[in-house]
Amino acid sequence: SATRQFQEALIAGADDFLLKPLNKDEVLLRVQLNLKLAEKGNEIKRQHELLKSQRLEATEQRDTILRQKTELVDGLQYARLVQKAILPSAEIFRERFDSYFIYNQPRNIVSGDFYWISRKNELTLIAVGDCTGHGMSGALMTMVGATFLNEVVHNSSKISADQILNDLRKQVIHLLNQKGEFGEISNGMDLALCVYDNNNHILQFSGAFNPCYLIRAGQPLEIFKGDRMPIGIYLNIEEPFSKIKFPVSKGDTIYLFSDGYPDQIGGPADQKFRYLKFRELLTEAAALTAMGQQYELIKKTMDEWIEDYEQIDDMMILGIRF
Repeated sequence: SATRQFQEALIAGADDFLLKPLNKDEVLLRVQLNLKLAEKGNEIKRQHELLKSQRLEATEQRDTILRQKTELVDGLQYARLVQKAILPSAEIFRERFDSYFIYNQPRNIVSGDFYWISRKNELTLIAVGDCTGHGMSGALMTMVGATFLNEVVHNSSKISADQILNDLRKQVIHLLNQKGEFGEISNGMDLALCVYDNNNHILQFSGAFNPCYLIRAGQPLEIFKGDRMPIGIYLNIEEPFSKIKFPVSKGDTIYLFSDGYPDQIGGPADQKFRYLKFRELLTEAAALTAMGQQYELIKKTMDEWIEDYEQIDDMMILGIRF
């Protein structure tokens, strides 16, 4: 038929056929073909415009995400400077103790763990706190903890480790307006506090969940447990914190810490480091002469343990040798 001849001519590119007069069927066919070509061309154009729009939107979203990430990191970096300014400097520690180390490994630039030191008359007070959360929320609570500790000590006529924790808890509960009701803010902190009498060489310890470890030469590690309640509202428990007193001698070493190190996932079996292994590590570290060597051993051990795993929490360990 003429239609079939025309289709074959189009495919073969027969110029002489195309120059011949066209009948009605051939004209209709050309019109239909041109319409289909135009429709396909418009569809391709629409798809091109859609892809162009999607690429532009993706680029804008990427730029927005990058900008927000930059602003967040900048904010965290600034918060880190503020947090660093609030935390005690190395000089303050050196004034009170000849041998110490601080292992401070935040998860997200700023930390929800903090260390603190203060002095009142012949007493030196040291603490390690682990605040609810990490990152910015945890960092805000560390500033609250350090500030309230300073205020409590300043306003106390008689320093007692347990009373400091009692007063600190009241301050935190008041600040967060905690009443023990369902759905309210449950923020608070775990904390280990020691008060050292420089004249009599007696150490007071009180803990909110967190313990104090003591290692003496030739003796097994001793554990002084904290009370099973945090600094903050907890199951409507309002019992006072307890206190432990014990003498310290030259060469004794104490360790205050958060739970980030023993709880870190890693190793060949994809499991927590655990407290038993942590105590064995500290016992090995305590046998080293210099506190700097202890720090390096603790850091190297965790670096090898964590490898390619993600850090799950802030880590803080304070070691002091008397």
